[in-house]
Amino acid sequence: MSRRPSKLRILIIMRDTPDTQANKGGLFPTAIRHHADLGFEVYVASMAPMGRYHEDLVRSLGAQPYIPPPSFSGRLGADRLLSMLNRKRAPGADLMTQRVIAHIGVTVAPDVVVGLQSYPTGLIAKQIASALGVKYVTWEHVSSYHTGRGLSVPDAQVAALFQESHAVLTVSSSLRASIRQRFDISLENACQMPNPIPAGFVDRPESPPPEWLANVPSGAFLFASWTSWREIKRIDLLLAAFAKTARARSAASLVVVGSMRGDAPAVTEDFLQRNRDVAERIIFSGDVDRTSVRHLAEAADCSVISSDFETFGLQMAEAVAVGTPVISTRCGGPEDILSDNRLGVLCDKGSVDALSEAMLYMLDNQASFQPAEIARIADGLLGENAIKEKWAAVYEGISPAGQDTE
Repeated sequence: MSRRPSKLRILIIMRDTPDTQANKGGLFPTAIRHHADLGFEVYVASMAPMGRYHEDLVRSLGAQPYIPPPSFSGRLGADRLLSMLNRKRAPGADLMTQRVIAHIGVTVAPDVVVGLQSYPTGLIAKQIASALGVKYVTWEHVSSYHTGRGLSVPDAQVAALFQESHAVLTVSSSLRASIRQRFDISLENACQMPNPIPAGFVDRPESPPPEWLANVPSGAFLFASWTSWREIKRIDLLLAAFAKTARARSAASLVVVGSMRGDAPAVTEDFLQRNRDVAERIIFSGDVDRTSVRHLAEAADCSVISSDFETFGLQMAEAVAVGTPVISTRCGGPEDILSDNRLGVLCDKGSVDALSEAMLYMLDNQASFQPAEIARIADGLLGENAIKEKWAAVYEGISPAGQDTE
C-alpha cells in the first residue's frame, strides 16, 4: 500500500547550523518553527555539521534533524552537504551525493525542499528536488545581487536556480529587482518573504541591562546602531552625521554595537582622533549577545541605519518590534517597511548632511513617533501571524505525496 501522509513533508536546507543566538537574531530557527507551527512535517539539514546542541534545538522547534549515516560524508561530519555544490570535487563525491539523495528519498521523502539561506542552500535544494521529482523553494537574502559581487558559482547556474524553482522568496522588493536586473530574468515566480521579527524578541529580558548601556548620560536622546560593521554598513557616514548632529544638539548621544571588520576599526580610530569634542558622547560596546541587543533596541530613542546596501535590515525589524523608530538611508530593504512614516524616516544614502538632517528631525519630532503604534504596525507586517500566512501561501497547491491536488 502506498504512503498517503496527511502532512506536507518539507526538507529545509541551511548553510549554517541553526542557532537562536547567532548574529542574525535567530531568524532562521524562527522560520523553522513557523513551518512546524503550520502543521508541516519538517526536517532540517545543514551544510555544516550539527552537534548535539543543534539537533536538540531543531527538535525543540518542532522539526527533526536530518543526519545521513556517517559513512556518507567521511571525516567532515555526518550531515555535511557542502559537496553537493558544483565545485571541484574529489573522486567519489558524485557517488556520495547520489547516496545521500537516495537516503533522503527513503527516510524523509520530502514533498518540497527549501533552501533557507540564499543560493548556496537553494542549489542543494534544487539538486535534491530534481533527483526526487519534487518542488523546491529558495529564500534569498544576500547583498551580492545588489552590489554586483561575484558569486561562488557561475551566474548562469544561479539564474537557472531561480527560473526552475516553485517560488523565489526575496526579503525585499529591491532585492527582487536586483535579481531580475543581474540575471536578466522575469522572475514571475517571485514573492516577498521579509525577515521575521525573531521569536521571543519582543519579550523584555529578565536580566538587567548591560553596564555599558547605563553609561548613557541621563536625559540624553539616544541614537543607536547595531550590525556587523563592514564597508557597505558605512560606519564613517554614521559617525560623521552624528558629529554634525551632536554639535547642533547637546542632548544627542550614540551607541555603536557590533564587530568591526575590514577598515572599520581604522575609520573609527581616525574619527575619534579628529573629533574629540563629540567622542565622549559615543559608546562603543563591540560585539554583544542577543539579550544586550534587545535591551538596546528598547532603550534607544532612535535606531539608525547608515548602509549603502541592505537586503532587508534586521536591525530595523528589531527596533520597530519594540516600538523604537528608525532612520535609514535608502539602501534597499528598509524602504518597504519605512514607507509608512509612522515607523521612521528615510534619507538619501551616502550623504552626511541628509543623515544628520534626519537625526535632527527625529530629535525635534520625537513625540510624533508613538512606541505602541510602531510596535502594533510592526507586528502586522513582520510578526508571527503575518509571516506564517506568507509561508502558508508559498505551499498552496502542493499536496502530500499520494494525495491528489484539489
